[in-house]
Amino acid sequence: NLSSYLPALPLRQAGAGLAMSLTLKGPIMGLKRVLIIDDEPLIRTTTALLLKHLNMDSMSAGNGLAGLELAEKEKPDLIMLDIKMPGMDGWMVLSRLKANERLSKIPVIVFTAGDGMDSEGKALERGASAVCKKPFQPQELIGSIENILSRRKI
Repeated sequence: NLSSYLPALPLRQAGAGLAMSLTLKGPIMGLKRVLIIDDEPLIRTTTALLLKHLNMDSMSAGNGLAGLELAEKEKPDLIMLDIKMPGMDGWMVLSRLKANERLSKIPVIVFTAGDGMDSEGKALERGASAVCKKPFQPQELIGSIENILSRRKI
C-alpha cells in the first residue's frame, strides 16, 4: 500500500524546483516506465520528479502527436495524459491509444483542468483508468496508481 509512504512525501517550493523526500525500494509493482503527455513543462517536470522518487522511470512528450509516437516506440507501463493541449488534444490521443492493439491495454491516467464530472465520466467511458484534476496533489496521483495496480491483481 503506497499510502504508508505519504507522510514522507512533503512537496514544497524550493527555489526554482520542488523538494521531496521519499524512499522506496524498486519500482511500484512492475510499473517501471511511465509516459507523461502534457503541454505544460512544469507539470511534466514535477510529475517526473514524483515518479523518480517512486523509483519509476519517466519519459515525456509536450504534445499529443509526439506522445503517440513515443508510446508506440517505447511501450510504457503507464501513460499520464493531459486533455487540454493544442493541436491533437488528449481526447484524440486517448482514442488512438485505445484503438491501437499494441497500446490499448496500457493504463492511462487522464489529467483534467477540473472542469466538472462531465470530463471525468467522459474519460472513464473512453477507456481511461483514472482521472486526476489539475492541480493535483502527489497523494492523489499515488492513489490513482494504487487503484490501477489493485485492478491489475484481479
